[in-house]
Amino acid sequence: MGSKEDKLSGKLARFWRTLFLTEDGRPKSTVILYSFALSFVFLAVYALAYTFLTAPIQFIFLPGYAAMTAEEMAAFAQTHRSAVFWMNVLESVIPGLSGSVVCCGISLLIKERAIPAGAYIWLTVFLVIVLAAMAFIAREPGVYRLFLYFVLIYVPVGLLTGTIFTHHRYGVYRRAKLRKEMEISEKEKEREER
Repeated sequence: MGSKEDKLSGKLARFWRTLFLTEDGRPKSTVILYSFALSFVFLAVYALAYTFLTAPIQFIFLPGYAAMTAEEMAAFAQTHRSAVFWMNVLESVIPGLSGSVVCCGISLLIKERAIPAGAYIWLTVFLVIVLAAMAFIAREPGVYRLFLYFVLIYVPVGLLTGTIFTHHRYGVYRRAKLRKEMEISEKEKEREER
């Protein structure tokens, strides 16, 4: 058993070294490393937002949902389609926006604006990996469709709003930095001409 664990730990160590570290053990890019770590913080924030905000929304639309059986929930869904639709919309929007507000607030505290933008790129990579893994794991098409249903309810709002905010903020920063660099180079050219 120890040899399998040693092989696994060796493979993991090689993976992390290849992804993040140079041959001397230094980080290849601190932005990549920090954005990777920050993506897990953002993932935890979104998980907490959905965990704590989904149940109250369900309670508003389905006051007795905790005591309902699966058959009763299915019957309710058939007879109250608009209520279920709005419950799904609010379960998607409220926790997603709440998580984005917290994550974007965190990103305002980080001086290097590429790190939060990179964290959202990592979250997108994680989503693609999970979707691909589920495509291989889910043997029945109905299971994968149900999984996609939940992904479409819970993921897009938070991922899109956070990505738009952080990438817009990074783009504004980059344009301002380029403008400043151009002004400096123009001033240097003027000095050289004199």
